Amino acid sequence: MKINTRDLLFGADSAEDDENLEHYFIPTGMFRAVKNQEKLIIVGRKGSGKSAIFHSLFNDEGIFYIKIRPNKYSMDIFREFTNKYQSALVNGRLGFSSAWKYAILAETSRQLKNSLVKDKKNDTPIVQESVNVLETWVQNNINLSALENFISSPIQEMNSSHIPGLDKDIDVNFINKVLEKNKIHILIDDLDNVWESSTLCSNYIFGLISCARELIQQHNIYVTIFIREDIFSSIETNFHEIDNIRQLIEPITWNPKLLRHMLARRIQRYFDLDSSYPNDYWYYVFPEKVGIKDSYKYMVERTQLRPREMVQFCGKSWDISQNYKKQKVDQKDIIQAEDIYSEWKLKDLCSEFSTRYLHLEHLFNAFSGHETVISKEFVENIIKDILDEELISRTYPDDNKPITKMELINFLYESGFIRARIKEDDRWKFRAASSHPRLNLRLVERFDIHPAYRKALFG
Repeated sequence: MKINTRDLLFGADSAEDDENLEHYFIPTGMFRAVKNQEKLIIVGRKGSGKSAIFHSLFNDEGIFYIKIRPNKYSMDIFREFTNKYQSALVNGRLGFSSAWKYAILAETSRQLKNSLVKDKKNDTPIVQESVNVLETWVQNNINLSALENFISSPIQEMNSSHIPGLDKDIDVNFINKVLEKNKIHILIDDLDNVWESSTLCSNYIFGLISCARELIQQHNIYVTIFIREDIFSSIETNFHEIDNIRQLIEPITWNPKLLRHMLARRIQRYFDLDSSYPNDYWYYVFPEKVGIKDSYKYMVERTQLRPREMVQFCGKSWDISQNYKKQKVDQKDIIQAEDIYSEWKLKDLCSEFSTRYLHLEHLFNAFSGHETVISKEFVENIIKDILDEELISRTYPDDNKPITKMELINFLYESGFIRARIKEDDRWKFRAASSHPRLNLRLVERFDIHPAYRKALFG
């Protein structure tokens, strides 16, 4: 078999940088749920495909998508504002909710007037917009009753009698005219650009969710918020209205079959292959076995079932094979790629949860050089040493609540660093949080280090 030796691109790490995404994007059930305006909040781990859905929704007949992404300087704007103003309005969810509504409608007005032609790589200054609004309200001593009226009022009844600048920033009549015959679907992504684990940021996210709930009560307006799982988990317990919207919240989940289909679509496109049997495309590029294990099973077991992980692992394996001018990837290329990939994943894990804990590398590296299968007692002893030596700490400690051993055991499992041994069909198996998220770890006695991190820790 002769394979074209041109670069095989599995796609960029991030959806916004993947110019070919539209050619091999898979319209999953989650995508259809968003497109059909069935969900308010989409929750997913870093690299799970949230942004791919965001960037794959395009204006269609009778529906306009308003795409909003807070820019990467959002937290600097936040800090500057809160240092300048210390008032009840700043920390109140009502103030944030009203500011979100104002900023979202102003952005909606702008994008509609621009015929929704907007460079998808441009960050939206939505945080700057909402902070500007808050500052105006603080300076004008806008009272809470005015904000309550604003957040709850239908767009048709909005006026500027109590809210300065409304007529200037939001063309209410224009939006209402569009809504007469069309739907407006507001999509909000990249909230991690405005996130740190603090009361301030929690209230900002609470305000957004409250604002979204108000907006979707109005005719022909829909909102979908894409939010990282670790951010949502950190605010969930303090969001008292969460039970009222459980049916509108959906986690992104993948399985090995769907991930394989995703990769097959990419292989098919780059090699211009027949589309009859997409799953067979895997072996067009990869070997049948790594050792005694099927090559696909070997690689997918070293992920937490997220698209970005498979794209990175496959892409690095292909790069190595091409360095040796091979026609296809062999098992040596996969083994060599795994060394690099595993280091990436361990660093990514520290980065992903850096808003929760500082210096996580000390915790993860403490398992290096030991066995891959470990007892709960062993895990507890490692954690005790880490805590005794104060090697990690909370990133944004709003209170003096100490970090406990059970908290870190739960974190190690929820983050995917360790898997738990449970009994299924009279057999002991190791299961990850990606497939068993609600496991009671107090009943678990043995764990193992997830295969994704073993090369980085054990060589």
